[in-house]
Amino acid sequence: MEIFKKVLKSLLIGTLAGVAIALLTNFFVPDLIDRLEHQSYYMRYYWKYMELGDREEGKKDDEESGIFIVDIDDRTMHKLGNYWNWNRSYHAEMINTLVKHCPAAIVFDINFYDPEDQHHIDRLNDLLQRSEAASEDVRLSDALRASIVSTIDYDRQLVEATANAGVVYNGIRLSDERDYPDHALSQVEHRKTLEWHNALKPSSAVEMKPEVRKKIHYEKEYIDGIFPPLAQASKAIGHLNIPPNSDGVIREIPLLYGFGKNPQVYLPISLRTVASLFATPSGEIEFRPGKYIDIGKPFKVFKDDDGRVSYSYPNVTSSQVKAILSNAEKILALKPNESITLSSYLKIGRQNGEPYAYMHCGWFPRELVDVLAAADMRGVLDMDVGTRRDLSPEISVSRDSDMDWVLSAPYGDEEYWLAKDDLATLGMLDKEEFGGVADGEEKLVFHTFMVKNKDGVLLSSIPVLREQTLRELCALEWGDIAAIKPGTRRDFGKT
Repeated sequence: MEIFKKVLKSLLIGTLAGVAIALLTNFFVPDLIDRLEHQSYYMRYYWKYMELGDREEGKKDDEESGIFIVDIDDRTMHKLGNYWNWNRSYHAEMINTLVKHCPAAIVFDINFYDPEDQHHIDRLNDLLQRSEAASEDVRLSDALRASIVSTIDYDRQLVEATANAGVVYNGIRLSDERDYPDHALSQVEHRKTLEWHNALKPSSAVEMKPEVRKKIHYEKEYIDGIFPPLAQASKAIGHLNIPPNSDGVIREIPLLYGFGKNPQVYLPISLRTVASLFATPSGEIEFRPGKYIDIGKPFKVFKDDDGRVSYSYPNVTSSQVKAILSNAEKILALKPNESITLSSYLKIGRQNGEPYAYMHCGWFPRELVDVLAAADMRGVLDMDVGTRRDLSPEISVSRDSDMDWVLSAPYGDEEYWLAKDDLATLGMLDKEEFGGVADGEEKLVFHTFMVKNKDGVLLSSIPVLREQTLRELCALEWGDIAAIKPGTRRDFGKT
C-alpha cells in the first residue's frame, strides 16, 4: 500500500509539474513548442531521407513515379532572358511539344494572372513612337503598324494550346485583402463574387457538407492568379497557396482552402490533378477532418449508355486492357527484378480523314495499317531467318536476324525495321480504336510493360496500375469488362 501511495504521489507531482510548465510556456513563451517542433523536423527528415543506404536508394529508383519536372533554372534564363520578360508563346510551344508524347497531365505550378497582350502592344507602340520621334525615316503606315501589332496574340496561343491538349492543369491563388495594396482593392473587388468563381472552372471546386465545411479553417475571399479563358480551357484548376510556418520556412501546405464563406472548397493543384486522373467526381470526394481525404479508387472502367467502354486514366485503351488480361498469369508470376513487355509504343491518329499509326520504327499510312491489321502476325513471327513473306502484292516482310524483321512497302517510310515486340503489338491493334479518333487528333494505344522491383512490388508503365489494382484487374476476363452495365462503372484498386 505504501508503494502504491508513492506511485500516486509521483504521478500527481509529475502531472502538476507538466501542467505548470505548459501554462508558463503558453503565457510567457507561446512559440517555444512550435520552435522545438520546427527544429526537430529537420533532424527527423535527415534521419529518414538523408542517410538512405544503397538498398533504399535503389528502391526509390525502382519506384519511379513517372513525374518529370520542367524547371525554369538559371541556365534557361541565361538563354531565354529573365522569366518575367517572357511572353506566353513559350508556354504554348512547350505544351504543344509535350502533348506529342501523350502525357497524362501537364501541370503548371506558376500563376498566369491577367491577360498580358495589351501590355506588349502598349510597349511596342511606345517604342515605335519613340523611333518615329527620333527619325521620320522609320515612320510606319497605319496598315503596317496594325499588321505588326496583330501578331501579338500570346494569350490566345496559350489558351488554344491548353484547350487542344486537354490535359493541362493550372493554378490559382486564393487571397484576402492583406495580399493587396489599398489602391488595388477596387480593381479586384469582383474576384470575390460567385460570378467570378463561375467564370473560371467551377467544376474544379468541391462542395462539402455544412458540418464539414465549417471545420475547414483556411479561407480566402478572392480567387486570383488566372484569367477566365485560360481557366475554362484547363482540364482543372487547383490552389498554389504555400504559406510559410511562423519562422518563415515552408514545411507543409494547407490541404483545403475555402472560397470565402461560400460552400466551394479548392484542393491544391497536386491533389486536384490526381483526383482528375482518378476520374473521381467532385461530389464523391470525401473529407474527414483530422483523419483523411478520400479521392476514390485509382482506376475506373466506364460504359456509357451506348455501350462504349472508356477508362479513368488517360492513354489507357481497351487494346491495352486486353493485352494485360491475356498475360495475367505471366504478370502475376513475375519474380523480383523480373519484367514483362506487353507491347511497344504505338500511337494512332487521323489526318485529312485518313487513319495512320506511328511507332518508334516509323510512320504507317492507311494502306499499311489496313494490311497489317489483316495480317497473320503469328506466322510472321515464326518466319525463319533469311526468308520473306508477301502480305499484299506491294507489301512484304523479311526476317533479317533473330532480332529484326524488315517491312517493305511503297508507302510511308518505305522500309521499317521491327523487333519482335513491335510485330506483336501491330498484331494486337484493333481497328475499332480508330473510331474514337477525330481528324487532327492522336491517341496512344499501346505502351505497356510490367516490372517487379527487388522488394517484390509490382509496378506498371501506366502509373495508376499499381499492385493491388493490377491484381484485381488480372483476376478478370474481358467478358467481365464487357458485362459492365451501360451507364455504370467499375472501380479498381485501393482508396
